[in-house]
Amino acid sequence: MKTQCPGCQGKQLTQPWVVPGQPAVLNYRCHSHTAATKVPLLDLHLVECHECGLVFNAGFDESLVPYDGGYDNQQSHSSVFWNHMEECARHLATHYAAPAGSGIVLEPGCGKGAYLKMLCKLTGWRGLGYDTTSEAAGEGEHNTHFVNRNASTGDIPTGIHALVCRHVIEHVGDVGAFLRLLHEMAVAGGAKVTYIETPSWEWIVAQAAFWDVFHEHCNYFTAATLQHLAKDAGFHVLEHFTTFGGQYQSLYLGTSDTFASRDRAQPSPSELDAFARKADAAKATLQSHLVVNGAGRGPYAIWGAGAKGVTLANTFTHLGMAPSIIIDSNPGKAGTFIPGVAVPVHPPGRATLEKVPLIVIPNPNYLPEIQETLRNLGLNPTLVSI
Repeated sequence: MKTQCPGCQGKQLTQPWVVPGQPAVLNYRCHSHTAATKVPLLDLHLVECHECGLVFNAGFDESLVPYDGGYDNQQSHSSVFWNHMEECARHLATHYAAPAGSGIVLEPGCGKGAYLKMLCKLTGWRGLGYDTTSEAAGEGEHNTHFVNRNASTGDIPTGIHALVCRHVIEHVGDVGAFLRLLHEMAVAGGAKVTYIETPSWEWIVAQAAFWDVFHEHCNYFTAATLQHLAKDAGFHVLEHFTTFGGQYQSLYLGTSDTFASRDRAQPSPSELDAFARKADAAKATLQSHLVVNGAGRGPYAIWGAGAKGVTLANTFTHLGMAPSIIIDSNPGKAGTFIPGVAVPVHPPGRATLEKVPLIVIPNPNYLPEIQETLRNLGLNPTLVSI
């Protein structure tokens, strides 16, 4: 159990909020019921650092999260998320442009590479992607190259235009050291901009989104905390704003000339205790709502085999309200079973969907897309968007 903050090394921590029995990994493709039920279950111990405001899981065990080819958290099969990625890529290309054909973008933690390919197709930049979950090594589409391992400072070529790190820092146990590593990479390559995207703790708190707290995400950042830790690593802030309906925050950074320029002002508290109370109440309210709509009496589905959907499925199965199926548009997850409670994952086809009169949607951003899919199939189930 960690006794000091992995962001700033502070030792003034709150008492933990314990979330029992969560799967160690949520985005892993389990190809059998048995494999899914063998995923270890752990208690989360969320604490808040009084010195920098970071909320983190003091009981995080990174050795239990297998970041290999079987790990798959792609959301780009959804047009909604694809449009989000494209909007982010266009912002980077427009506001931090490089001369045509001269830009190199490095993405440590590139996943399966969808964003990097999109960005390089849009800009004509050369893309270098590093990730242990990558299923492709070597040359890729749109002038990209992928390496199936983590990046190090020694890998960085000179002439980097942009360093991109999307949805990585929330997964890294020693996040302060990782941000310093990003800064070292940016300096070594001469990067003009470093772009970080990560979930917004403010959004999670405002929505009492207990389904957005899980073992894979060991860190949760307010806007103030994220800026504070980035500056502590040697960066200075160029831009910082929320995206994807407030769910994510995009931080654009430059490399400071000297560490003396860092701002040591303390972020405001994130009120972990208040969130814990709201989350427990939200869980009870949602459970009652699902019962009213028939979840306890007949089959229902959860739309989304990502972290939010898997967390909800595990939570409500343990409350005696197991979903019949999980729906997901990612073809790589079709025929698999979600970690923990081993609910099967199906693609959004009529033969499957007509059997579930109730569908729970963990992310409201996808509601219009899901409604359109159902209309095209001639189906009209009850939808509960949370």
